[in-house]
Amino acid sequence: MSNFQPLDDVEHLIYGENLPVNVGMDIVNRCNVSCRMCGGALYVEEKGFDKYSRLGFDDIMKFFSDVQVSEITFVGSYSEPFMNRDIIPTSRKLIAHGAKVTVITNATLITRDLAEDIVRSGIHHIYVSIHGATKETAEFVMRGAKFDTVTQNLRNLMEIRCELGSRTPHVTMNMVLMRENIADAPKMIELARDLGVDGVAFANMRLPDFQYEPESFTVSLITEDLDVSAKHLTEASNLAKEYGVALNIPQPLRPLLAG
Repeated sequence: MSNFQPLDDVEHLIYGENLPVNVGMDIVNRCNVSCRMCGGALYVEEKGFDKYSRLGFDDIMKFFSDVQVSEITFVGSYSEPFMNRDIIPTSRKLIAHGAKVTVITNATLITRDLAEDIVRSGIHHIYVSIHGATKETAEFVMRGAKFDTVTQNLRNLMEIRCELGSRTPHVTMNMVLMRENIADAPKMIELARDLGVDGVAFANMRLPDFQYEPESFTVSLITEDLDVSAKHLTEASNLAKEYGVALNIPQPLRPLLAG
């Protein structure tokens, strides 16, 4: 008996008629920040930039013309989505077709005008990559970013969301943990409360998945000092409960929490 299903049985899988189809997409191959743990940034430092390219409105809509998408995430894999001027009209169109749109950004480009466009567009969720809760740490990790600019942009976004009476976008600050910034974990909870964002998500740093020069990787894993990491993670978790800040800690790191 054949293990192959007739085409009619799998066609709905191809077109997503009966399934939630979630898509992650880079829409520009450039970033205006060079994070020390980012494989893309390391690649560019060693190999140079690839030829500039971006997906325009027509390109993206053509891609989705035959697929019913439930959710699309404009990702930041050494890519700053807001460097692509078509992101707002594209988001509006996708949302009008019933999709939820999420954007992963470093927030350096979110001016007040762009913040208003974001809120009015209906974008569902914004994840802001901010890898330190102090100017010193954030600017060490995120080379090219200005901490004061990022935090002010976030403050503006939350204020405009409130002024327009919108519940979206949900805003989560995303912090990739490493030994160089783990002490800022509790401070990130305090910063989230101060800015009024909806939550914080910690992520465990991974080593780049290509062969790189060891001396070019200038940060280290939190596992190199588990006791210190556990202390700061536990403090952050306790503060989040005290302040009512939604905090996501990845499953592999939860055993480090005390109590």
